[in-house]
Amino acid sequence: STFKPIVYTQALRSGMLPCEYTENQLVRYEQFDNWEPRNADGKYGGVYSMEGALSHSVNTTTVQIALKAGVDSIRYLARDLGVMGELPLGPAIALGTGNVSLMDMLQVYGTYANRGVRPELFYLDRIETADGRTIVAFKRPNPDEFERVINEDHADMMIQMMRSVVDSGTARALRYRYGLYGEFAGKTGTTQNQSDGWFIGYNPKLVAGVWVGNENPHIHFKTMRYGQGSASALPIWGRFMQKVVKDPDYKYIKRTKFVPMRDTVAAMMQCPPYLEEMPVFVDLEEEDFWDILEFQEEMEALEPRTRDSLIRTYPRRSNETLSEYSRRIKKHNDRLDRKRRRQENRKEYWNERLFGNKRKN
Repeated sequence: STFKPIVYTQALRSGMLPCEYTENQLVRYEQFDNWEPRNADGKYGGVYSMEGALSHSVNTTTVQIALKAGVDSIRYLARDLGVMGELPLGPAIALGTGNVSLMDMLQVYGTYANRGVRPELFYLDRIETADGRTIVAFKRPNPDEFERVINEDHADMMIQMMRSVVDSGTARALRYRYGLYGEFAGKTGTTQNQSDGWFIGYNPKLVAGVWVGNENPHIHFKTMRYGQGSASALPIWGRFMQKVVKDPDYKYIKRTKFVPMRDTVAAMMQCPPYLEEMPVFVDLEEEDFWDILEFQEEMEALEPRTRDSLIRTYPRRSNETLSEYSRRIKKHNDRLDRKRRRQENRKEYWNERLFGNKRKN
């Protein structure tokens, strides 16, 4: 399941909205040899937003999202993010059935921590002899040359989704059991028959990953109680990070914070993570993907500080379409403009009366 963020990233890139709900239902895919992916907890029903499905690692919805995003597109994105291992050609890729190393996944998650810019992993400066003579030296990668793979808005959305994994999802034990209350994001993972347990977590300064397993998959935990990633890998990560944040030399890691999403992007993610039934929104002719783009363009036309202040002060109402919300925000902005013009006119009037000219200050 640590592979799932790649699926959701490609879904965003393909135009799927973070608040587009997907049903949590058991589906048999006849076109894929009657494959029937199941949830680890055996529970079905209701609908999930992208954030809700990822934070609770819901397999059924993830497969549906992968089919919408396109399996080939997911594979291409995985390669761009640094995954070098063998990847399946079918929708099972959505559940992390590929042969992927921990090193590959650290580069993937490093890209999210970097807000979409893929870092180049580096661990060896030079090789020396016993007397200190340098045999060979290696050049460190230049961060200015790192490649942007995901745009910042999509990266910020994924960071928010993986923060929910830690705050209220499968990795919430980091909060109540290990006392890690800083800004962290991450994802747990468990392979079939509990052969492997994973957890990869990060903040903007540090990415760390844990894999628990055996080279021979026949050796595995008998039950999910001990074999799932939240029970096998996450405790190792939690104890490691406890030591990091307690070390005075690494206070900067504990105190670092994620860059806040743009308010227009945050507004697009304001929806319940789970609903018992599919909600009825507006007709797609009124509000679809193009309306989202139009909303963003209209908001970008406003002065940034004023726009962000307005969105914080007047958040989107429930059942309010984006076009209605946009009109309401612009109405408030027009009111502020009129107020500013009145103030400027008064200032100009009194400057002229008092000083005999039209100085404004």
